[in-house]
Amino acid sequence: MSSDTLYRKRGRRYHAVGWHDPAIWEALPEGSHLLVVQPGGKSVRLRIDPAHAAVLAAIQTHREALLSAMHEAMEARPALAPLTPRQKAAWEALSEALGRPAILEYGAISTALDAMEAAILRTPQSPPDLPESRNEIT
Repeated sequence: MSSDTLYRKRGRRYHAVGWHDPAIWEALPEGSHLLVVQPGGKSVRLRIDPAHAAVLAAIQTHREALLSAMHEAMEARPALAPLTPRQKAAWEALSEALGRPAILEYGAISTALDAMEAAILRTPQSPPDLPESRNEIT
């Protein structure tokens, strides 16, 4: 098999910008795979369940928005019990000092999203000797 060099025209000349080697596809393991390419990086998931492809692609594509929404949903708020005037004043003082509503941190939200993604990736039909997925961000 031969490699194909890809060119882009700049002015009156063509410049090599990359190549495509069909043999690369021959090296992939058996199964379904998901490739997401976006500005700033790419993600490759090997041996996924095709029924989960849309969900996994959506998680990868909208990762920052999902993290933001999860962070907002998991913000700590005062307990349901009424606050004393002193507690309320302290909470408001903390919010003012932070320059945003006061929250309590409960660990990394991204860890929760990674755990959700890993749960989706787990499939019982994957042989144990092969990796279920590989995520490369470049």
